[in-house]
Amino acid sequence: MNVPTITTNYQTLYQTVPVPQNASPQTRDLIDMSDAAAQAAMKRAIAIDAIADTEMQAADRINTELGQAAPAPLR
Repeated sequence: MNVPTITTNYQTLYQTVPVPQNASPQTRDLIDMSDAAAQAAMKRAIAIDAIADTEMQAADRINTELGQAAPAPLR
């Protein structure tokens, strides 16, 4: 919900990203490598989250099927 504040918060924490003309080749390489590592971590997090969602759906389905298959409790 706070998407508009992301840029400001990022710049406050990490400083602004320099324009290519103001950054040395080494700095640009470091920024590119950091970005690549962050993107890879985000992709892994998304994949893990999707796996967790699938596991939760399977668990819900198993619980539902067990509830339907189990005999009614004696009263």
